Amino acid sequence: MKDRKSKWILIVPMMLLILHKSTANQLFPNDRTLVFDWRVEFNTGAMLPSKMVSEWHMNSKIIIQTYNSITQMQIVNVSGSYNIDDASLLYKPFRINYTGGYITDLYIAPDDLPWSANMKRALSSIFQVNLDLLKVKSLVSTGREETVYGNCAIDYVVRDSDDEKLSLHKTVNLQSCVNLPVNHWQNSPKYDCPSSFIAIFDSGQLK
Repeated sequence: MKDRKSKWILIVPMMLLILHKSTANQLFPNDRTLVFDWRVEFNTGAMLPSKMVSEWHMNSKIIIQTYNSITQMQIVNVSGSYNIDDASLLYKPFRINYTGGYITDLYIAPDDLPWSANMKRALSSIFQVNLDLLKVKSLVSTGREETVYGNCAIDYVVRDSDDEKLSLHKTVNLQSCVNLPVNHWQNSPKYDCPSSFIAIFDSGQLK
């Protein structure tokens, strides 16, 4: 069973998959090995105090195996615009329980670091699909779903490719997500200490 390429841009806003119609009851069939190409593209920038843009991409393959309805994923063959210092963290397999196409459990090794665990959370969310939509040959659907990023607005476009396959295009509006499990951010400008304060410190008068 050969699956097509999925694309991840700006932390998973869209996905394109070619699915066999047999997946309408289960996202991944038991006792089968599937291999996907995964390309990550990240763009960020700032206008002030000066215009700066940062771009980064990563290519890899994803090996997916399902046994007893528990799906194991493993990221392999990682390459990109920058070398990852310790790609061994990404190579650690992780497991997901999909029920009706939705993530109900996610198992990541306790010694995994946050940056690697977040990549795996993002990858698992790519494959979350409302399987009820696949029972219809062709449709456009807009709604909200519970995801690893909270409750988000998601658009689906399903097309009947041929007798054996369905084309699924999924777009996630991350700016619409509410009830995020964790949301930390900080914007602290750099301040230089006044020269008068430094003079006091250097003279030993500060106690």
